[in-house]
Formats: sequence, structure tokens, C-alpha cells
Amino acid sequence: MHRNQIVNQMLDFNRTFYDRTCKNISILQELMETQGTLCIDRIPCNPELKKAVKNVLAMYQKGFEDYRTLMDGNMRKMDMLFRRKTSA
Repeated sequence: MHRNQIVNQMLDFNRTFYDRTCKNISILQELMETQGTLCIDRIPCNPELKKAVKNVLAMYQKGFEDYRTLMDGNMRKMDMLFRRKTSA
């Protein structure tokens, strides 16, 4: 197998693995948010506690979105760098 094919297969595998992992994390995050909201709404507690839990859920979602944006950019850079080098 040629070196270019190996590098391209590795990049494709890593991209597929990354996409599937992010999809699974996104699904788990949505489930956590739904369950957390349901639980906190049913528990009679201080409104400040409810607000704090909802803030934590929003921060987690924003953090994941920031991570995804950063990693998508890095994956594009890796594709450009290695696919350009291997095709030369």
C-alpha cells in the first residue's frame, strides 16, 4: 500500500471516530440536560439552586460547542497539512 493511501486512511479513520464520538457526547449532553431540568423542576428547593443548575447545564453546552468548533478547525488544518504533503 502506498504511503499516501495509508495517511489518507488514517485521516479518514480519525475524522470518522471524532465525528461519531462528538455525536454520542451531544446525545448524552441532551439527555443530561433533559433529566437535570426535569429533576430540578420537580424538587421543591431554593430558586437560586434551580438557577445555578441551569447555569451549569448551559456552561457545559457552551463548553462542548467551543470544543467542537476548535477541534473542527484543527481537523481541517490536519487534512490540509497532511493531504497536501502526501499528494506532493
